[in-house]
Amino acid sequence: MFEGQMVFPQLLAFLPPGATAGLSSSVLQVIRFALAD
Repeated sequence: MFEGQMVFPQLLAFLPPGATAGLSSSVLQVIRFALAD
């Protein structure tokens, strides 16, 4: 999971600003769900 925290910011950097705003919320939900397990 810690590897994912390093990769997600790099993936978001390649996305357009508009897409980042939409995906950031969904990505945070996925991270929170993974950390909850």
